[in-house]
Amino acid sequence: MKRSELRELYIQEADITEHRFAMKHFGTWKDWLSYVASNEAAVTQWRKELELKLRGEAYRVVIETSRYGGKDALQAAKFLLQKGVLSRDGTSEVTEEEVIEQVKKPREQVDNDYLRLIVNSA
Repeated sequence: MKRSELRELYIQEADITEHRFAMKHFGTWKDWLSYVASNEAAVTQWRKELELKLRGEAYRVVIETSRYGGKDALQAAKFLLQKGVLSRDGTSEVTEEEVIEQVKKPREQVDNDYLRLIVNSA
C-alpha cells in the first residue's frame, strides 16, 4: 500500500491511540511500531494533521452549542472566547458582558419569533 493511501486511512480512522488503526491495517502493534520507526517524519506529520482535524471538529461542536443555545451555550461561548475564537480582534480579551450578549441574541430571536407567531395567529 502506498504511503499516501495509508495516510488517508490514518486520517479517516481518527484513532488518537493508533491501536485500532494498527490492528486493522498492520495486524499487530509491533508491525505498526516498526513502520513508524522507519517512516517517522511522515507519521509525525499525520499525527499533527489528525490533531488539527480533531480540534477543528471539536471547535465546530462547541461553536454550534454556543450558537443555538441550550443549557451549555454560556459555557461554550466562554470557552470559545477564552481561546480567542469568538473575539472580534482574535484575542481572548473579551468582557463577560460580551459573552452574555452573544449567548442572549439567539434566545431573544426565538422569543421575538414566538411572540410574532402568537400575535399573528390571534
